[in-house]
Amino acid sequence: MPVVSELLCPLPPDGPLESWPALTLLAGMVFGEARGEPHEGQLAVAWSALNRLAAHNRWPSTLHGVLLQPAQYSSLDPKGTAIAKIREPLKVDSAETWFACYKAAAAALFGLRHPVIIKGTVTFFHETAMNPKPAWAATMQPLGVVGKLTFYQG
Repeated sequence: MPVVSELLCPLPPDGPLESWPALTLLAGMVFGEARGEPHEGQLAVAWSALNRLAAHNRWPSTLHGVLLQPAQYSSLDPKGTAIAKIREPLKVDSAETWFACYKAAAAALFGLRHPVIIKGTVTFFHETAMNPKPAWAATMQPLGVVGKLTFYQG
């Protein structure tokens, strides 16, 4: 697996997303969904997937299943335009940005939480400026805003 040498951080491997290590796939989702957000926003985005994983009755039972479930994380949609950015993050952003997303994913996997998440179980988010808001937002409890993202418990 290639490594960002100055940061000792692995880059996404070649091959299907299903074969990626869980941490790299989670970091890729964070990169695709929240790379311009502060660390706290990236951390909350990572937790949206981990909290879905914990809700076994509603979501797939593996992190890969949660992240790759159709129509959930648009950045991981194999037919979408964002997937190419995740596969080769250094072509669209800096090594430091990829490392920040990787670090947020790792922190979430090791249990670091953000106050927005402590108030509830983040499972959904969208850009705050999105107009109109996604239809699902009307049925969920908003938990707070971090950076440019609004987080929900659903």
